[in-house]
Amino acid sequence: SGAVALIKQANPSLTPREIRSLLMETAGDVNGHLFSKGAGIINVSRALTTNISAEIDGAEKWEFSVPPGYRITAKLEIKNKGPSTTLNLFAENLTTPDSDAEISNSSFSFPSQITLENNYTGYISFSASEDALPGIYGTTLILSDASGQTLRLQIVVTIPFATSKNISGLIDNTGDLIYYQLKLFNASGANISLKWQNSANDLDLYLFAPNGEIVNFSTASSGTTESINLSNAFYDEYWLAVYGYSISTQESYNLSVNFTSGNQISVNPFFMDVNVSKNSLKNISFTIKNDATARSVNVSLKYLSAGSSKVKNGISLAPGGCVIVNASDMNKTRARYLNASFMWNNSSNDIDLFFLYYNGTDWKMSREGFSSQHWNAITGEAYEEIRMIDVLEYLKKYPEIGVGICNNGPGASAGNLTMNFTDIVPWQAASNLTLDLSRSEERQVNITINASGLEPKIYPLKLSVENVSNEILRADVLLRVRYKITTSRGLEYESIQDAINNATEGETIYVYGWAFNENITLNKSVNLLGQEEGAVINADEFNITANGANISSITINGRLIVFANQTRLESVATNETTISSVFGFSMISSRIRCQSANIVNNSSNLVLDDVLFDGCGLIMLNSSNNNLTNLTFLNADGLNVSGCKGNVYENISLVNSSEYAVSIADEFLIKNISVNNLSFDCSGSGIKMNWAVKPSRLPEKYRDLGTYFNASNLSDNSWFEINLSYSPSALAGVNESKLEIMRWNGTDWLPVSTSVNIEKKYANANITNFSTFTLAALDDLPPVITIISPQPATYNTNTIELRCAANENISAWWYSVDGGGPVFFNQNATMTLANGQHVINVWANDTANNTGHASVSLTISVSTGGGGGGSGSGGGSGGFITSAAIVKNATQNLTQEIQKSEAPLPVEQITASSSYIKFENASIHSVVSISGNITGSHRILVYNYSDYKYEPGSDQRIYKYFKIVAEPVISSVKISFYVDKKWLEENGFEKESIKLYKHENDWIPLLTKYLNESNDACFYEASTPSLSDFVIIGTQEGAPKAKVEDNYLILYFAGLLLGLAVVIWALIRQIKKREE
Repeated sequence: SGAVALIKQANPSLTPREIRSLLMETAGDVNGHLFSKGAGIINVSRALTTNISAEIDGAEKWEFSVPPGYRITAKLEIKNKGPSTTLNLFAENLTTPDSDAEISNSSFSFPSQITLENNYTGYISFSASEDALPGIYGTTLILSDASGQTLRLQIVVTIPFATSKNISGLIDNTGDLIYYQLKLFNASGANISLKWQNSANDLDLYLFAPNGEIVNFSTASSGTTESINLSNAFYDEYWLAVYGYSISTQESYNLSVNFTSGNQISVNPFFMDVNVSKNSLKNISFTIKNDATARSVNVSLKYLSAGSSKVKNGISLAPGGCVIVNASDMNKTRARYLNASFMWNNSSNDIDLFFLYYNGTDWKMSREGFSSQHWNAITGEAYEEIRMIDVLEYLKKYPEIGVGICNNGPGASAGNLTMNFTDIVPWQAASNLTLDLSRSEERQVNITINASGLEPKIYPLKLSVENVSNEILRADVLLRVRYKITTSRGLEYESIQDAINNATEGETIYVYGWAFNENITLNKSVNLLGQEEGAVINADEFNITANGANISSITINGRLIVFANQTRLESVATNETTISSVFGFSMISSRIRCQSANIVNNSSNLVLDDVLFDGCGLIMLNSSNNNLTNLTFLNADGLNVSGCKGNVYENISLVNSSEYAVSIADEFLIKNISVNNLSFDCSGSGIKMNWAVKPSRLPEKYRDLGTYFNASNLSDNSWFEINLSYSPSALAGVNESKLEIMRWNGTDWLPVSTSVNIEKKYANANITNFSTFTLAALDDLPPVITIISPQPATYNTNTIELRCAANENISAWWYSVDGGGPVFFNQNATMTLANGQHVINVWANDTANNTGHASVSLTISVSTGGGGGGSGSGGGSGGFITSAAIVKNATQNLTQEIQKSEAPLPVEQITASSSYIKFENASIHSVVSISGNITGSHRILVYNYSDYKYEPGSDQRIYKYFKIVAEPVISSVKISFYVDKKWLEENGFEKESIKLYKHENDWIPLLTKYLNESNDACFYEASTPSLSDFVIIGTQEGAPKAKVEDNYLILYFAGLLLGLAVVIWALIRQIKKREE
């Protein structure tokens, strides 16, 4: 109140809303989430001295709901009472209150910087991705300038459940409530379930109507599941709450919402954010799908409009007296919402206002309890009001509705009642359709909106589909009528040329995402900035004649002609560009499509940076001392330069250039040019270069690196020096110093005098004889062979897997065992060896016919007797797999079984590609499997014991230990296992009581999910970030919890309801007596 008084004293004309906005926007930031810290700490000094203020859609806070996959737009208005300034705009990432879900700030679209002269009018939009998780998110839009002025605007985004979806969440403390919105666009109901893991925690589930009244709830005292159903939905929006009734430790939960459809017709999309320019026509399209019954429907856009109203003056109320005012004499044909207010003469009397309906016998209060009940003596207001009560369903079911007024005393009062309806009526600015839909028909429909004469503002509309007199469905349409162009002076236009003609020098013109069909002459030094997705200008010619003009984020479908100095283009796309007789021209992050780009007679300081030439090359004539960097040419010629000196060419990329990549008649230096797969630096004079097709095979022993190019001379004095880059990975098995640039003379490949810079990875040569060239490597080194398996060891199996690798590409592999004949194979092979010592030799030829060799010695010792590992938590053998391994390759749908035995098996090398690896272990009587993104070769070791002991609680039992080790490490996988039903029954465990624990400094419970069961076992799945020691634990369920507090609450509310019923009964009797 002190801050308000100071601001009001300094600025007496400010309204209460303006003061509130000023305090909120200039508040200092504090740590914490938006929902807990609010706008921040009041900064009176900043509030008194700031020159700027801002609003989003006319408010200091932007709150909205948008379904996943849709976008919403709002009007951003900024006012400046001080000197011109440059504002930087930034939005933080959006997070839920517990930060368990986040949406990137890249979901917003707004200008990152604004030059603010007087007033700015623009737009901010938010796009929810298809995978956006339902929840309520908060963030702050921050506006700041160099002087330290800072505004903070709060943004609250609700992502609803709009389609069936399962999500996960976290709840921290007892008493926490986490809300979710449900939007029933194409649904008539929903089945909702909540599941969690720790039975020591108790979560509840509540469903609320839009007015906050509880519609349904599930509050079981035991177990880890709650579920509620919603059928024959009364509203098209509800709110769902997960409530932490009793939380001992943070709990993760899974919330599932499955919508049910009882609608005869569905509409897609069910949400639209539509922008319409003033005085224009726009078509919006929907797909309407019918069910199995043919029907005729009317399709229209509807909006909310003031409906029938009535005023009843002089209503007298004795202490304890009540009056019912019937709405029977009001027009209810199109009524959707009821509003009522009562004003009386003495605020010391406490009067309440109720919505009532008549069921044919008695007047009743609605289940939702719509009312306005304040303690008027405390508030000092002799006024009660109820607003926007949805009466559609009441009007369908009951003959009458009305309002009840009750005087709680202490004295008599007299007052006036005002009642009115808000109707939902066809919108006259949109076309209406009548459709005859056949069975199961799906039809695309267009509705035309005529924005002529409409005031620029937001129109919240509903798409209505009606069958005879029954409305079947509505979809939300948020229609915004707006101007196409705004300026930094706060002016608005429909034509770009009109905005230019009326602009002042240096003014900024903001052009929004529409198509403009007009020729443009930019004859003032203004800033022409495309907003949102950018504007498209369809012009025969776009002429720039004023010095110092800036153009950004605009597509020009036509010819751009520049006759002005110091012109800057950024993120601009054009079809054809001519830059003539100017200096200081800049083109940044832009695109020139098709046709041509010409730079003629430019004196200096021309900058092209990050420009894409799509289907056209760049011609430069008599233009010196310029900078051309980060240029890309697609499917066209590249640089054609003549009469130009002192230009800088750097980072030039060409893809599929046609006649030439570069054609330069003068001396030049190009740094980092790439042409298809060529990459090089180049200097020279009078040459034309391009990529080339290989004319002939290279001589034997030379490795082909695939880099071919043509170079031709443009004069008798032409020359060039080239530094041709190479990749070390292409030279595996080759001596880098033996790289050579080679020239094709029409018959043979001849080496050119070449030097190699091994540190910077390029080969250098000076070229004066022109032809086709390539970079090749003399390959005279044998390949290096590595035998991965088997290793020098003793094996207790006769089956041996031979797996090999090489340091370069191999054309042929072969091996021999104990000096036998050669056996050709494809890098991997399976062999059967007898007991005893063996020597395996492996050879391989590389592509240059060099031969490499490797060998390994091993021993086979297979005993005739059986044997097995331990059971339970003991046994195991370090370095051996105590299980059989099955590899299932998902890409080929094949299963390869490796010998199953209860005796220890040697370590196997298992390769899988996005596969499912299963380990069957007879000694622990369970199946353990790993699934996830498992790629490459891994050494998998499974043990039937753990290095760490788990200390079970009095209500817990240990089922089995196991340990999994992978080399290299496998992360983020799912572990599946089963538990014998007999063990569960013997220990008195419920099937949901099983949990998998992982050791990581301490035993940590994993999120374990019960999957299904067979006659003998129950199957489970748990997610783990890494492999380690594991233990399967069963926990006995405790006695059911008694919610004593709930019982007291039920008795309390039952008493209240009984008392209220008696009061209403007495009131109605008094009213009837008076009527009699």
